[in-house]
Amino acid sequence: MEWSPIIPFKDLGIELCSAKNKRKLKRSIFDKLAYESIPFYYEDWGQIFRKCCNNPCIEKKQYYSMEEIQGLYIKYIIDNGIKPTGAVKRIIEHSVS
Repeated sequence: MEWSPIIPFKDLGIELCSAKNKRKLKRSIFDKLAYESIPFYYEDWGQIFRKCCNNPCIEKKQYYSMEEIQGLYIKYIIDNGIKPTGAVKRIIEHSVS
């Protein structure tokens, strides 16, 4: 099985949060994302992603659904000219044709 490119959270502009209390995970074990690993965060580990925000004064934070993160990941691959592999390659091929 060929995996999709691995992209750091910072490059995508997202940070990892707990789904229970929506607090940022300060010492997360993982800081990179592959397309195939997105469902693990949401379904298995109970974690979600939000827009990267270092300003504590901003009260309204944008949280992403699993589908939005998958779309953000594919958009990043296309915009930065990264060679798609694995599942992303098939998704991009189907969307173009």
